[in-house]
Amino acid sequence: MTRAELQGMEQRAIEQIRDGELQRFRNEVHHDVLLAASFGQRCTNIYVTNWVTLGKALMRRRNHNDNTILQQDELNTLLNTCKQILNEMFVDVDINVMYQYNEPYIHVNWS
Repeated sequence: MTRAELQGMEQRAIEQIRDGELQRFRNEVHHDVLLAASFGQRCTNIYVTNWVTLGKALMRRRNHNDNTILQQDELNTLLNTCKQILNEMFVDVDINVMYQYNEPYIHVNWS
């Protein structure tokens, strides 16, 4: 097996991880929003830094076990992707990126 073939296999594996993580993000966010709404809440926060594997996979980078921090370009891509997915999932909902203690999160408000 050549190096190019190995790199191709690695990229396909990363793409499969990305696709799985994107689906997991959609499912978990949908569940979280429905759960919050069922308890009468009018908003919820999604902490994107919990999605390190997705952030790495979006940039087609491996997520090493000891690498739990997103680089700035990975974080920006992750924030933009998550916000785009939320805009597709929810109509007439305010979706904003906010920061608390230099920690970004996405505020979803359906009030």
